[in-house]
Order: sequence, then structure tokens, then C-alpha cells
Amino acid sequence: MKVDNRPIILPIFYMIDPRDVRNQSGPYQDAFREHEKNYDQKTIQNWKAALTTVGALKGRHITNNDVYVTSIP
Repeated sequence: MKVDNRPIILPIFYMIDPRDVRNQSGPYQDAFREHEKNYDQKTIQNWKAALTTVGALKGRHITNNDVYVTSIP
């Protein structure tokens, strides 16, 4: 699916708080510490900027106790 000839991106975060994605905290912070050993700072900054953007998108935050989670076969 495309809008204005650009693909639509639907980020899905499984068992993670969108704030952790947006702020690169929690497990994302740990992962970035490891990635910083193998990638240059420009690449890391691009990744962080992308995660900040997608983490700020409006959407429904579904938790493990949500009816949608229990109804998925």
C-alpha cells in the first residue's frame, strides 16, 4: 500500500513500551550500547532519529492483557 507513491510504514512493537522505542530506553538503550561498538556514530544517530519518529506515531498501545491479544489464535 502506498500514499503519494510512498510506502506506508506500520510499526508494530511487541511486548515493548512505545516510550522505550521513542526514547531508546530500557532494552533499546542496552542494544544501542552494543551497536555503538560496531557502527559509526552517524549510523547510530540515524537509527535513533528513526526510532524517535516511529515511537512518536499515534496508535493503539496493546498490552498482554488486552482483548486483542487474547483473541489472536
